[in-house]
Amino acid sequence: MSPVFWPEVRMMSGKNPNTENSLSTEAPMVRIGIDVGGTLTDFPVSEAEGEELSYFKTPSTPHDPSEAILTGIRTILATRGIAAGKVAYLGHGITVATNMIIEGNWVVM
Repeated sequence: MSPVFWPEVRMMSGKNPNTENSLSTEAPMVRIGIDVGGTLTDFPVSEAEGEELSYFKTPSTPHDPSEAILTGIRTILATRGIAAGKVAYLGHGITVATNMIIEGNWVVM
């Protein structure tokens, strides 16, 4: 399965999210969330404060979750032309661990 972008809503007003009623000449800061699941790794992405999220998904890599995380981040930055320095927030969660606890499927040592 290849990475998938879900439909997105972008800032259409041309206003700088930090300064009301002004036109922005700078790209807004980007916030990226990460949720590692058993099948897919999800990335909600916000390119402007208060704007709606867009979503990106890539297959999870259970043998090394960092592979899917890095693939997703690199793909998001490359396809949107975002410089890594514009990422203001990176949040990480892991559904795999939550599911393991809920289902009682953990290793007892």
